[in-house]
Amino acid sequence: MEIFTRKLLQEGTVSAGDALRAAKQRYITGLSTVSAYEEKSSLQFTFYGLPQYRIDLVDPQRYLPPDPFDDPDGELTVVVDGNDYTFAVDRMNTASGTYWTADGDAQASPWRPILPRVVFPLAPGGEPVHGALLTGGAFDSETIDPVVTLPTTEWEQNATESQMLPPSFWPAELATVNTVEADGQLVQTLVVIPAQFRPTGSSGENVTGTHRLFRNVSFELQRSSSDDWLPPQITAVDLEDAGGGNVAVSVSASDPGGIARVVVFRINGELTMHEAIQSGGDYTVNVPWTTEDKLIVQVRDGAGNVATYTGKGAGLSLIAVDAGPDQSRIIGEPVTFTANVTGFAGLVKPVFYTWDFGDGTTESGILTTSDFTVTHAYASTLRQVKATLKVTDSDGGIGVDAVNVTFVYKWGGFVSPLSNAQYEIGRNIPVKFVLLDYDDNPVSDAKAEVWLSVDSGGPSKIGDATYANGVYIYVYNTSLLIGAKAGTELVFWAYPDDGTRYAAIPVTLK
Repeated sequence: MEIFTRKLLQEGTVSAGDALRAAKQRYITGLSTVSAYEEKSSLQFTFYGLPQYRIDLVDPQRYLPPDPFDDPDGELTVVVDGNDYTFAVDRMNTASGTYWTADGDAQASPWRPILPRVVFPLAPGGEPVHGALLTGGAFDSETIDPVVTLPTTEWEQNATESQMLPPSFWPAELATVNTVEADGQLVQTLVVIPAQFRPTGSSGENVTGTHRLFRNVSFELQRSSSDDWLPPQITAVDLEDAGGGNVAVSVSASDPGGIARVVVFRINGELTMHEAIQSGGDYTVNVPWTTEDKLIVQVRDGAGNVATYTGKGAGLSLIAVDAGPDQSRIIGEPVTFTANVTGFAGLVKPVFYTWDFGDGTTESGILTTSDFTVTHAYASTLRQVKATLKVTDSDGGIGVDAVNVTFVYKWGGFVSPLSNAQYEIGRNIPVKFVLLDYDDNPVSDAKAEVWLSVDSGGPSKIGDATYANGVYIYVYNTSLLIGAKAGTELVFWAYPDDGTRYAAIPVTLK
C-alpha cells in the first residue's frame, strides 16, 4: 500500500490502475527472494473500482512519508560497474529487537530478520542484465536481537518470533537481479541486501545471533543478449590443505554455453576475491587461509548468468582430513583405508563422508568418530588408482584428501632357465616365469618385458614375454649374443608392468 500511495502522489497524473500495476512491479522486483507469501499477496491485492480514476492534490508532498533521518548512524557505499552510490544507514531499536535501514528502506521477508535494502532500477534498452557478480566488500559484525517478521492474521494474538531459523547466514547472496516483462519490455532491478544474519541462540523468546552490516560492497553487472537465463551448475567444491597457510580450492562447474569465470572469496571482515584457473576439468586456486575464514564461490557462464556456492549460507571452511598413506597391494587383495578427521569434536553434526575409490564406485555414510576405516575390493585388471575421501559437516565444512594405491603381482618365480644350467652357444634358452594374484591365481593380462645382463653388466631389454598356459615365456637365441664364448654368464630379468624387477639364477654358456 505504501508503494501504491507513493505512485499516486509522486507521479500526479497517473491513474489508480496504472499506479497499482507499477506498485506490484516495484514490490516484486524489489525483493531479494520471493516466497509463496509474496506471490500470494501480490495476486490477492486487486483493485476494485474504476482503474482510470486519478487523485488530484494541491500539495501531494505533504502526504508523503518523511525522508530518512538527517543524522544517520552510518553510511553504506554500493559500487555498481565502477560507479559509487552512498546511502544513509540508520539503526532502529524497538521493543521487538534491532534492525537497520538504508535510506529508510528495509526488507521484511516472512519468518526472517528485517534487513536493510537498496533497490537499483536498471535502465531499459541495450543488452539485459543476466546476473550480478560480487567483486568485494567489507563489513562489521556484532551480536544482536533482530526483529524477526511473522505473517499473522487479525484473529491471532500474542504471536512470538520464530525460533526455527536455520543456522546459516541469510541471505546467502547479497544481490539479486529481478526481471519482469511489462508492455513488451523487460523491467529489471538490482536488489542489494547489505547485511546478513546468522542465529546462534535465543534470549528468552527472542532469537539472537551474528549480524553482518556492510560498509561497502561492489558488483559487476553481467549483460548479454543471450536467451539463456539459466545459471551454470556448480556440481562440487573441494577444499584441501595446500600447506603454507593456504587452502586449495577446486570447483567443478558446467554450462551448455561454457564457463567464463570462476572466483573464490575469502571472508574475514572483508571479501577478498581470488580468480580460479582451469586445470583439467576443474577450476582451481590457492587461497590464504586461517581457521577464522570462510569462503564462497561464484561462477559466471558465457551468457552472464551467475551461480553462487555458499554452503547453504554458512560459508565454506576447511576440515583437516587425512586419508592415510599411499599403499601398495597385491592384485586382488582387498584394500583397507584408515582415515582421520582432525577436530572432529568441534564439527557441526551430522558429519558425512564419501570415498571415491577411483574405479567408478563410491561409499558414503555418516561419521560418528574421528578415526574410521573402510575396505574395498578392486578388480584384478587395475594397476593403479587414486582413491579420494571427502568429508563435509553441516556448517559448510569441507575436507578432501587422496590416497594412491598401486597393485603389484605376487611373484610366482621362474620356471626356466633351471638353476645352474649350462647352455651351448647357439641354443635357444626358454625364459619362463609366473605372475599371481592375491589368491594365487595366474595373472594372464600383464605386460612383461625380459631383460638380460651379461657377465655382471647392466641389463638391457631383449623382448616382450607372452602368456600361455599359466606362464609368461620368451625364447632367447644365444646366437644373437655378440662375443659369446664358453663361460659367459647370463642373467635374465623379468620386468612386469607393476614396476617390480625379478632376477633369475645365472646360467652359463658352454
